[in-house]
Amino acid sequence: MWVIRDGPALGILVPTSSPLAGRLRAGSRVLVGAGAGTLWVRPVFLDAEGSVRYRVALIDKYGLAAVVRLAHSRLRHGLAGTVGVRLPAGADGRRLIGPDWRPSGTYSLN
Repeated sequence: MWVIRDGPALGILVPTSSPLAGRLRAGSRVLVGAGAGTLWVRPVFLDAEGSVRYRVALIDKYGLAAVVRLAHSRLRHGLAGTVGVRLPAGADGRRLIGPDWRPSGTYSLN
């Protein structure tokens, strides 16, 4: 799963036929954040154009690693093999990430 920023929301790119995509389609909510800044959000699946925007953003963010993984996915599953999922900010308008976000003591970059 790849993560990018999409305005005040987070964006993820997941395999279309994965169990995660199935759970998200079934109406599951996602807990995003750490500590006091956690939010429950409902995922929004993007259309083909939105998924392409996410693929381009992933290449901009992750570089060659994203190009290789996306090329492998396209060869194996075709263009519709991945779908973009947007995790919008909460109803109170809080951002999911930003200057007020602080990592927990167990947070790791990897």
